Amino acid sequence: MSKTVLFVDDEPNICHALQRVFADEIDLDVVTAGDGPQALELLASRPVDLVVSDEMLPGMDGIALLGSVRRLYPDIQVMMLTGYAEDKGSEIGDALGRDIVIVNKPWETDALRRVVRELLGRRESRAE
Repeated sequence: MSKTVLFVDDEPNICHALQRVFADEIDLDVVTAGDGPQALELLASRPVDLVVSDEMLPGMDGIALLGSVRRLYPDIQVMMLTGYAEDKGSEIGDALGRDIVIVNKPWETDALRRVVRELLGRRESRAE
């Protein structure tokens, strides 16, 4: 069964790059959103297994978005993708919990794929 990952980033080039990273994953659907409200609208209209958000988004930052996702959709896994992890890591952890997965930009492709697969596996294990 196919899994769906939602990547949220206000930079279209980042969204396109993430789509390319996961293009060869046969059992993975990748969808993107450019901001928090668009992501929440998408989540209300289709099932998603993992939300990966940039930290710096216009209007609603990634911390607020992922906090909303955790409240509204507790079964969905969440992950932060940010270029500011060293500066804001403790702030992100305080807001979203110490179990939040944070991946630095620029990412290492194989490591990013591994983390996404691990989080999707956690969701599957929880569902069973």
